[in-house]
Amino acid sequence: MIMNPKISFISCINNKETYEACVIQSLKNSQKDFELVPIFNENGRYSAASALNEGARLSGGDILVFSHQDVEFSKSWTRKLMSSIKIIESSNERWGVLGLMGVQPNGFFAGHIYDPHTNKRYGSLPSKVSSVDELCLVLKRSNFLPFDEGLKGFHLYGADISLQYLSKGFYTYAIDAPAVHHSGGTIDNSFNLASLKLTEKWSSKKSPRFIETTCKIIALDKRITTKIILRIANVRRSIVRRLQKRHKSYEQ
Repeated sequence: MIMNPKISFISCINNKETYEACVIQSLKNSQKDFELVPIFNENGRYSAASALNEGARLSGGDILVFSHQDVEFSKSWTRKLMSSIKIIESSNERWGVLGLMGVQPNGFFAGHIYDPHTNKRYGSLPSKVSSVDELCLVLKRSNFLPFDEGLKGFHLYGADISLQYLSKGFYTYAIDAPAVHHSGGTIDNSFNLASLKLTEKWSSKKSPRFIETTCKIIALDKRITTKIILRIANVRRSIVRRLQKRHKSYEQ
């Protein structure tokens, strides 16, 4: 583990006021050495992946935190982040991606955030997961893999980067470092298009048959047997959601 690492907070921004009120304001009293790397995107020139790759290129941190512009971090957030990294690296140094809310391969949520859907802690953390929500992704400079700019848009780049790291023997974890996220995810036509691109990309590669995301399960190949397994997985997911009901309001 790197001693006293510098942390870079990278965000793709189309609303400067929101970014200043959330990310900047909440980090004013951070307990760690950090830098802010805003990538302004009011004109829409960047996709999520291209903006975050540009932020990584411009940053100087050892730990790269890619967050949405409407995330508020607690005063102790950086300390909790480093504590989680220490726990993970004490047993398995091969982590590729960390996030605040993810889904385990069995369909159960794992993580800790406050957003319009959730106000509680899920699972024993840190927890190995299939993927994490893009509201906040943490990567390490020493084994950084770029986000795939071929996906375009603003969906599923978190699922893809988890698959990229998994293909190289690194894992994704949900950690206990809660933050407030002022918006919830939506499944729209652009999400569905991103799902198709993800399937096309990974169908010819050695990968899991499907990946659990916080929004839905996405098949990663087009085999008939995968479709059957996916139907079973969706039934299981529905049962899990009833067992692990998410709250509708949040308070910090």
